[in-house]
Amino acid sequence: MDESLVDIILILLAGLAAVSIMPEFDVEPPTSVEVEESANMMLPLQIALTADGVLLVKSPQSREGLTGQESAVITPQQLFAMVVASDEGQAVEIVADHAVSAKRVLDVNLIVQQAGRQAVFIVRAE
Repeated sequence: MDESLVDIILILLAGLAAVSIMPEFDVEPPTSVEVEESANMMLPLQIALTADGVLLVKSPQSREGLTGQESAVITPQQLFAMVVASDEGQAVEIVADHAVSAKRVLDVNLIVQQAGRQAVFIVRAE
């Protein structure tokens, strides 16, 4: 008796699937294009937050990491001014050392938010 009930349910489900209408959506998939060599590539504004809470800014000419000669110490006021002066389409990327305090990370995030932007945080454990 149980097998016949399963058979009836499967027949009903198959019939329902056969007569149902699949909705069509007007969403087009995104298309990609190749970037020309002369196109302006917007790099993110990269700020490093060291273990002792010091802010470092990456030189825009350098494509290496945030440590070394290419970085300079900045104050929170300078960070605010840099974020305000940057292009709105430019991402603000904060690379934080894993040993920095959470309060310091939140303070830096507040500075970026007060400038009217959102930051992306990357925590490095090296």
